Amino acid sequence: MEIGKNMGILLKDFNMRRMTEINMNTAEYLTEIFQKWLVEKPEFDYTDKVRWDALMKHFKGGKFLDIGILRSPLCVEAKKNFPEAEVWGMDFFPAIIQHFRPKYPEVNYVLSDCRDTPFRDGYFDYIVAGEVIEHLEEPQKLLDEVFRVLKKGGVFALTTPFEEKENELGGGQHIWSFKAEDIIGMLEPYGKVESSSEIIGRHLLVHCFYGQ
Repeated sequence: MEIGKNMGILLKDFNMRRMTEINMNTAEYLTEIFQKWLVEKPEFDYTDKVRWDALMKHFKGGKFLDIGILRSPLCVEAKKNFPEAEVWGMDFFPAIIQHFRPKYPEVNYVLSDCRDTPFRDGYFDYIVAGEVIEHLEEPQKLLDEVFRVLKKGGVFALTTPFEEKENELGGGQHIWSFKAEDIIGMLEPYGKVESSSEIIGRHLLVHCFYGQ
């Protein structure tokens, strides 16, 4: 199977199901949601600690990227646990970067589209995309970019809702519903996928070991 941008045509071979024709995931909408959360909730969501810990279980230091940070504490925790690590957090709407960058200068926060990042090929040792892929019109473009900037031997970890029905978890924001075989099948061309996919609550967890 060819790896790269042409893999997008293979998505029809999977059972992933589109749940909505309307894409609500605009910078304006997410800015509104984020600012509301900052008033009503802590800035980091530690209620999901089991999933955060599972995403990070293979991280041992090095260059780390969290794609789609929103209220994820992973960047701050990664730097706290591995002070020598080079830690990056990325999202595509300015409000979130403007909030976190001055408060946590030990983390490199960058404004970028996950389909076209500013990093050079093979830069990162470990990349996380927690609850991101279901929001994207073209999920394969995320994977193309992840495996461009991940070095061979690196780890990509993702979570996504498991067999979601009619946007029961995403409040209308989730475009795709995935089965385990969809995510595993999309990742297998890049390397070894952790043999037993795990279900954490209603979320599928998968680690891919690039080039193995």
